[in-house]
Amino acid sequence: MEECILPTFSFVWSRTRPPEGLVELLASAQWTPQLIFPGEYSVPGQVIHHRCIECREPAPLLVIIDATWSQARKIFRQSPYLQCLPCVSLAPPGPSRYRLRRSRRTDHLCTAEVVELCLQQLGEERAAARLGSYLDCYSDAWLAARDNLPKPGAIQ
Repeated sequence: MEECILPTFSFVWSRTRPPEGLVELLASAQWTPQLIFPGEYSVPGQVIHHRCIECREPAPLLVIIDATWSQARKIFRQSPYLQCLPCVSLAPPGPSRYRLRRSRRTDHLCTAEVVELCLQQLGEERAAARLGSYLDCYSDAWLAARDNLPKPGAIQ
């Protein structure tokens, strides 16, 4: 995703302490942090939006938990520094097109689809299209490798 969105930050979650640098980043006046997470799992009193918060100054900071759904809920429940952020609960325009693993719910998107939808909502259509294209190419190549088929687009 770093090729579509600059700057991009990545942190490894820990149950016992907030990731180094994340809390400072969330508190920085340079950003408008917003947690992209289903509102149904929010905590009482948490502000919920149904679209990304559009802003130029300070810039939006999209906080996305990249994990399975059960892991993401656990991370959220055990991270008070995430629970105080405004929550953006997205309504996908259709079912997930992620083909590498199936969720029990069609409205559960993979991380790349979530970011793609956020970028669209923030007016970054070119970056959203590029990320969507990466996801589709990756999925095609992974499925071809899994099924021992020629790589998509490969000359035979």
